Amino acid sequence: MHLKGGVFSEVFYLCFLVLLQVKTVEQSKYAAEKVGRAIAKSGHIITTGATVGLPFYAARAAHRAHGASIGFSPATSLRNM
Repeated sequence: MHLKGGVFSEVFYLCFLVLLQVKTVEQSKYAAEKVGRAIAKSGHIITTGATVGLPFYAARAAHRAHGASIGFSPATSLRNM
């Protein structure tokens, strides 16, 4: 996305859902990291639910690839975080 006169000149929406036949998040984290890196390297911003597990791994991988991430927390207060 590029800012042009304060407005995004291009907007892309990408929604992905990773359904893997594995038993734990730990086993799935490599797939989430791969998706996070790919989004960052393509110049896009990853948005997640700002929670632990796969969203965390994808956002962290995007950050490590010098990309941006935005997390929308489902917590209703700081106490719930």
